[in-house]
Amino acid sequence: MFRPQHLPPSYLSRCLAAFVLLVFAIALAPDCHAASGIEFKLPAGAKYPSGLTMQVDARGIDSNGYRPVRITVSAFPANKPHKFDRQLRIVLHTGRLGSWRDRRVSQIVELPEGSTTTRATILVPQQGMWTSLSIDTYEGGEKLLDLSQTGLSWATPNSWNWDETKPAFLFLDYNVPPREEKLGLTQAFETTQLDASPSHLLPDVRALMRLYPEEENQRQGTGRNRANRPTPVGQALSDIALLTVVGNSTRSVMSSPQELPKRWLEISQFDVATISLADLTRLHSTQPEQFAALHDWLSTGPLLIVYGGGDKFANLTEIEKLFNLPPLEPAGESTTPTRGWTVPSPESFAAAQQTPLNDPLQPVDPSLEESAPKAVQPPRTPPFLFRGAGSGCVAAISAENPFPGRSLDWNWMSKAIPECHWQWSRRTGISFSHGNGDYWKFLVPGVGRAPVKTFLVLVSVFAALIGPLNYFLLARARRLYLLLITVPLGAVLVTTSLFGFALIADGMSTRVRIRSYAELDQQTGRASVLSWQSYYAAVAPSSGLRIPED
Repeated sequence: MFRPQHLPPSYLSRCLAAFVLLVFAIALAPDCHAASGIEFKLPAGAKYPSGLTMQVDARGIDSNGYRPVRITVSAFPANKPHKFDRQLRIVLHTGRLGSWRDRRVSQIVELPEGSTTTRATILVPQQGMWTSLSIDTYEGGEKLLDLSQTGLSWATPNSWNWDETKPAFLFLDYNVPPREEKLGLTQAFETTQLDASPSHLLPDVRALMRLYPEEENQRQGTGRNRANRPTPVGQALSDIALLTVVGNSTRSVMSSPQELPKRWLEISQFDVATISLADLTRLHSTQPEQFAALHDWLSTGPLLIVYGGGDKFANLTEIEKLFNLPPLEPAGESTTPTRGWTVPSPESFAAAQQTPLNDPLQPVDPSLEESAPKAVQPPRTPPFLFRGAGSGCVAAISAENPFPGRSLDWNWMSKAIPECHWQWSRRTGISFSHGNGDYWKFLVPGVGRAPVKTFLVLVSVFAALIGPLNYFLLARARRLYLLLITVPLGAVLVTTSLFGFALIADGMSTRVRIRSYAELDQQTGRASVLSWQSYYAAVAPSSGLRIPED
């Protein structure tokens, strides 16, 4: 039983002061609008000793891969260009709740002479949940204190870890407003729950998202989704309300194709992307660099869903031309409308029926969500086909707008298409949240576990020799005063011997073991390579590990 205690006035005053500081900290906290991450500006005060301002946008999704952190450096005053070239080294530290640092990434940002604003994107590897960010900025080896900040943190809208078995979604549609405008609209809708001029142009992706619910939010009702849970699929949502639902998810993003980056690594966190054939064709013709990034991303193994394949899949040829995919059937011998694409099997349809699709927090509308049919046989004409594209997979849906669709059909797709395309751990062969039993099979030859037992034996023998045996021999010789010499001398001799042995055995160089798989397409001249690399360095490189973007 707890007993009440009388606290001294000084303790109460300190608690009150801490509470007041906490209130001010919350009131002045940087913006944190997206599913996860933070946005802030530097310097925090009114002085600009470096003559620069910096805006950091670390908002993103919680998924394995590289999270792009967008940096914008501007001259101050804004209309005053740089008089000379400047070079900044920006170091980002990520961690959890500000208690420890998980990752450290640095990048050089060039500020050309005559420019006023420079933008850069730093790719931060994300292998687990991180909820704090620190930034250090250096110029000429000197730290710029006004452009540095420590311990910025944010709350986790989901849980402490994500489930790698659930895919991260990227929904692409040209009707989605620009990123900042979208954030403003969704914030206003969350506040008022009103949409003055509702529109219904965006695909209602909730039925697809419901196959992979965020269990932590739904079980405990925590985070942002507690007040803004998705309404039942049977109820129509306006575009702004739908964007709010997707924005509150920690593993889904709805964006316009024109905002796709020009580097595929910036979308490496996504496992599944959806886009209409009309939007895909428009992206290919108007923004070839963004289309190339999407093509490169597809070649690395994930799943791209293209809808609007036409009646009887008449537009499969157009999809193949966009991605330079070789025909699966010889020219002139194609007698079926599927053109050799894979037809989902009846077994996968039966497996989809056996999987429970009910979500306790999302009641199903009988008019749209049918219960599992009694017939085991799938429909005569499947709603989708799929084929390989490099190491990735393209799924074509015949319907012009398959959303919201039935959960059974979306589940059928997940059962028919191999899991390695929409599960990150299956695609890469490694998991950051579960055990990796084959880890020891990929180490550098000759490098294994630390010899713990051998070390314990050597330490025990050394202790016996330098202790009792040394004392016994010196006592018989009546030279115990020599213990002041023999003990440190023996310790130095043994330590030097061990260090010399390790230096000779390991050397000073860095060794690497690579197992790679390359898929070459001679017709298109493209290649996709997946490699597992194990590095062993006897001495850690001073400049860290540098990996090229390609």
